[in-house]
Amino acid sequence: KGLDVSGPGVTSAGAAIAVGDGAVWVVSPDRTVSRIDPKTNRVVATVRARGASTLAVGERSVWIVNLDSSVSQIDPATNKVRATIQVPANGLTAAAVGAGSLWTTDPIGGAVWRVDPHGSRLIMRTIPLAFGAAGIAFGRGSIWVSNGVQGTLTRVDPQTNRVTETIALGNPAQN
Repeated sequence: KGLDVSGPGVTSAGAAIAVGDGAVWVVSPDRTVSRIDPKTNRVVATVRARGASTLAVGERSVWIVNLDSSVSQIDPATNKVRATIQVPANGLTAAAVGAGSLWTTDPIGGAVWRVDPHGSRLIMRTIPLAFGAAGIAFGRGSIWVSNGVQGTLTRVDPQTNRVTETIALGNPAQN
């Protein structure tokens, strides 16, 4: 019996694996992305990217964050890259999909980048946070960004692209 991957897919920050669109997606050691059929436990497609480091699945797309601070959108129906977009970031680490967008963290720049693909045009926004903003997830209508350097969890409203709350988690460097 295979895994149930009928849901939207969930991935943790910086994960090299994501589940969604009827497949398990994995960043392979050669920095390609492998699509695995959970019913047969076999690789059914390999997608070449510009050096995949992490990925996220949702809203009928698979997104790859590449080592060169670009993001690539895969069409899960064809297993082909639809588009690759260069993000003017210092370095991207984690990704989440939600509210019609890809969200990715730039820990050195202390920001979250929002990438909105709208047909042939692209809208990119940056949401300033603190240095070290690295982990990201979408849930309960918000973007959540963890920061191990600052010891915080920040909530971003995707409707306004603004921080609505920063929760102190404690900083191990201060203990």
